[in-house]
Amino acid sequence: MDRLTGAATVSEEAKHVQKQLATDRAALSRLDDDHYDGLVDRATWLRQRARIQDCIVKNQAVIEQTTALLPTAAFDVATVATEWAEHTPAWQNHAARLLLDRVVIHAHPRGMASTTNRRKGETLEGHDARHAELRKEIMAHRVDLIWTR
Repeated sequence: MDRLTGAATVSEEAKHVQKQLATDRAALSRLDDDHYDGLVDRATWLRQRARIQDCIVKNQAVIEQTTALLPTAAFDVATVATEWAEHTPAWQNHAARLLLDRVVIHAHPRGMASTTNRRKGETLEGHDARHAELRKEIMAHRVDLIWTR
């Protein structure tokens, strides 16, 4: 049973629409690649991109309507983070809506670097880890999550 939705399964219609949504997103990606590679002119790219994006928006609305995403007595806030990656974007959206009142983004902290340079003799993995730590520190200063519960 899904702790957030209280639903044991997703409806067949929602599963079909989720597959269509994935297909549309892949088509959009291919279209963007074709335009970048010069295989599709700008006018065609804009027209087709608008059509695919319309389909994506409509399918996202269908998923939200067909998937019951209401909190239940079994709603367990502590497990949302551990289950996050297992769920659809629609579930994640509703979880965020249920848990967060708002997100406040502050300016970049004064005196804090925004990037890291690779040190002499430093491995690529070491630099990536150091850069990831800097990003976490920046985000900790810049982002305030205002919780509803």
